[in-house]
Amino acid sequence: MYVLRTFGLTKLYQNKQVVKNIDMTIKKGEIYGLIGRNGAGKTTTLKMILHLIKPSRGKVELFGKNPAKHQSIFERIGSFISASTFYHNLTAEENLEIHRRLMGITSKKRTEEMLKKLNLFQYKDKKVEDFSIGMKQRLGIARSMLHYPEFLILDEPTNGLDPQVMKELRQTLMKLVNNYEVAILLSSHILSEIDHLSSVLGIIHNGNLIEELNYEALQEKKKRYLQLSVNDVNKASFILENEMEISEYVVCNGGMIKIYNRVDAAKLNARMVEGSVEVYEMINARDSLENYFLSITEEGDHLDYYPAD
Repeated sequence: MYVLRTFGLTKLYQNKQVVKNIDMTIKKGEIYGLIGRNGAGKTTTLKMILHLIKPSRGKVELFGKNPAKHQSIFERIGSFISASTFYHNLTAEENLEIHRRLMGITSKKRTEEMLKKLNLFQYKDKKVEDFSIGMKQRLGIARSMLHYPEFLILDEPTNGLDPQVMKELRQTLMKLVNNYEVAILLSSHILSEIDHLSSVLGIIHNGNLIEELNYEALQEKKKRYLQLSVNDVNKASFILENEMEISEYVVCNGGMIKIYNRVDAAKLNARMVEGSVEVYEMINARDSLENYFLSITEEGDHLDYYPAD
């Protein structure tokens, strides 16, 4: 069952296309990770899906229906979009209680449950105006999950979270998928988090959805390589190209070389020693999501993404 389908979703601001003909599908029980640099069109796309802004062209279909004609469909959706607003003069618990009643949830225990899930229970009586950015982030996610949505849309959910809370949030999202078949659409620039979570990956660049990959296809895209750490990359590069006829390699910082050709590691090491190149380390590895992302967007010198694990 399709939870979301978009058809040619496009948004123009002052005659400039910021999102261009996005065709996206998400099925029940999938985690769809949307990645792209700042300004690529991630948040604009999510806001159009939620009808927070109107598309210039194209349409959105939620649970097989046109949300413009079936407003009640949004009761099945939870969302957290960056810069979500709260009643800052009220406590965390009071904010969630207002939302609980608005959603028609009868059990007050649901508020307590979500405060505990997002590590906020000890701050339930603290006013939101005194919260840090990370605490507000957690409160927004707790609010989005309060009514047990069938489809959860999260925009940069891990911003401002410490590693332990990020891990716990990841576990909570996986439980929603595995136990309740919730579909999740999340955007992030922290590529390692997307890599850990996503069953489907969408890459958006300059407003275009340039690639969609399922988990298996993504693993295939992340190339294997032999990583060398040497004392002289110039000598090592000369040996690779002129003596071993290896052309698929990359020279990195710190005397490191990544070799993508198939190569006999023992023979390679012997050639380096013969050429007076000291090999400190030799490791078989696989490219990260970050490496793949940079390879297809060709923006490596201008990005500030966190490296994948």
